[in-house]
Amino acid sequence: MKELEQIEIATLSAYRQLSDNIIREFGTIAIMQKDLNERKEKAEKALDDNRKGQQDYLNSLQAKYGEGELDLTRGLFIPAKRQQVEVPPTPAPESSKPGPKRINKSKKESKE
Repeated sequence: MKELEQIEIATLSAYRQLSDNIIREFGTIAIMQKDLNERKEKAEKALDDNRKGQQDYLNSLQAKYGEGELDLTRGLFIPAKRQQVEVPPTPAPESSKPGPKRINKSKKESKE
């Protein structure tokens, strides 16, 4: 059996200490990552809740004021310009047209 030199013992001890520090750092990172994931989930929920609340509020404003735009700087509601679409008149059914009316007899009636 041979005895190790002090420098060798010191070097190996330094490596062991460094390894222990690295392992602790990985543990710290894992814990921080878990905390960040929880924070991220909370932020995502808050974002979803905010979007839903905003959309619900906009829907209530639309029900109150109608279609249009909001100018928050001036505090105004600007109604949407409605495009007027011309609808062609619907042709009247055969029975309501003036003139002689057709009477369709069933086959049974026409044989008599």
